Amino acid sequence: MLYNYGAAILRAVGDTKRPLFFLVAAGVINAGLNLLLVIVFDMGVAGVAIGTIVSQMISSILVLRCLCRSEGSYKLSFSKLRIRGIYMKQIFQVGIPAGIQSTVINFSNVLLQSSVNSFGSTAMAGYTAANNIFGFLYVTVNSVTQTCMSFTSQNYGAGKSKRMDKVLIDCIILSVVITSILGVSAYGFGPELLKIYTEDAKVIQCGMEILLYTTVTYFLCGLMDLFPGALRGMGHSAVPMILSVIGTVGTRIVWIFWIFPAHHSLDILFISYPASWIITIIMQVICYYFVRKKVHRDMQRQV
Repeated sequence: MLYNYGAAILRAVGDTKRPLFFLVAAGVINAGLNLLLVIVFDMGVAGVAIGTIVSQMISSILVLRCLCRSEGSYKLSFSKLRIRGIYMKQIFQVGIPAGIQSTVINFSNVLLQSSVNSFGSTAMAGYTAANNIFGFLYVTVNSVTQTCMSFTSQNYGAGKSKRMDKVLIDCIILSVVITSILGVSAYGFGPELLKIYTEDAKVIQCGMEILLYTTVTYFLCGLMDLFPGALRGMGHSAVPMILSVIGTVGTRIVWIFWIFPAHHSLDILFISYPASWIITIIMQVICYYFVRKKVHRDMQRQV
């Protein structure tokens, strides 16, 4: 938590390198401690846990030290820490809807997991392995979304409405290009990547079925996340949250309880991913259009 908050502050002021360096240092330390404590000292699971905790502590100390030594407006002074109602209200207005959205989407993933479990242990193992690969794509999409939100909020605060549009367009291009390349590559090298987790041919086959629908089409997920990110950057978080819940979670629930039982297969189950992304994108684009018009009118009145 401390590292993530501190890194978010640094990224918000344009410093993206130091949070990366701190995270790389912590990752190297984590890997080294895992090897040392598990292999050399034979500590098993406890060794892995200790390595994780120590590496996270180091990353948080590094980022807090960076903030404390800063001379900018974001300098951290522990003696001045206090809760300010006006800022707390703004944080809740943006943060609570975003948190609810993440929670509800995770709930839909739990329902999806239970549906996968109905195919037995082989499908469960394939889904787990594929999901690990899927996680790397999510990190890529999320980084572009956070960038879009940060730059949108900066230009929103500065009253630069045209630059907000440019930020979104650039991020759309960046997200589509990167996720398309990584998604197609993840599927193309899928068997080799899945062999990192298992040598079972049937598990790899199940994993490839899942990767086909979750990686090749993952650029849709990138687009789906960008518009809520841009809207949050303009201070609007509740509506995109509601639309994401309806589009993503609603579609998957309908799919799992009505469509999937009639066509019981992994292919049909995981088509729900691109289907829910497309529906959500359409709603998010419409929402962005109307909110953007309102924001533009408000900025014109202020000028």
